[in-house]
Amino acid sequence: MEKPSSPHPDNLPKYSNKLNSEQSNQPPSNSGWREAPKEKIIKEEIQLVYLPKQIEHFTYSLIHLVGYSFLGYAIFQLIDILIPLRFNNSSWEFLTQGKLVEQFASTAFLSLLFIFFRNEGSIRKIELQLLKFLSWSCLALGIFYFLMIPLGIINTGRILEQNEARVNNQLSQTKSQISENRTKFQATPDEQIEQFLSNLKSKNSNIQTMNPASFRKQMLQQATEQEKLIEQQAQDTISSHKTDLIKNSVKWNIGAVLAGIAFILAWRLTVWARAT
Repeated sequence: MEKPSSPHPDNLPKYSNKLNSEQSNQPPSNSGWREAPKEKIIKEEIQLVYLPKQIEHFTYSLIHLVGYSFLGYAIFQLIDILIPLRFNNSSWEFLTQGKLVEQFASTAFLSLLFIFFRNEGSIRKIELQLLKFLSWSCLALGIFYFLMIPLGIINTGRILEQNEARVNNQLSQTKSQISENRTKFQATPDEQIEQFLSNLKSKNSNIQTMNPASFRKQMLQQATEQEKLIEQQAQDTISSHKTDLIKNSVKWNIGAVLAGIAFILAWRLTVWARAT
């Protein structure tokens, strides 16, 4: 019985040569290049490009550069918010709290995210010291935002009292002026009222003729209605200011809680920077 003859090289499938040529074109595994995914390549439609491993290092460096840029912007933003300092001014403290919550916190936290985004590798000692300082700064910022909450609540009550006192003071002055005008008008002789109506009639013939008593009664009634209208407007103003103030207070105090928690967690998650 004859042994089966081994296949001649010329009889091998043609794709074997193609496979060997593609494998020979692949870069060696220790050359610092990543192999392309084994996908079906459609000729003249998909072209794969190999990137060296050093690209990953450059990408991380770019992320850190963005983080330090955001950190610088956050510092200038903080200076702009706090200067000029006006402590013991409830309105300034309240608005400053809002800016620190809505503007500074997000910028600072975003900068820390980019700066602490690290992978396995070496780091300079001076940068490690900076990361350690930033890690402790997260703790300080977290405590600072928690301390803003009681101050924000106290300032909310103070501003409510100040707004109500200011509106009531303006209302009192207006009512006093109306009362003074009413007293003067009641003491005005009928002859002067008749003279006034006569002059008014000569300038505008469409005005109805009216005796001094009717005119006096009408003017006093209008003064009373105006006084009631001013009182209603004052109450509406107080109510509107109160609603807006409470809404901002709740929003900014809750924001301070969230910012404080975020910075405390950032401090805990960056323990490697303090322990290295």
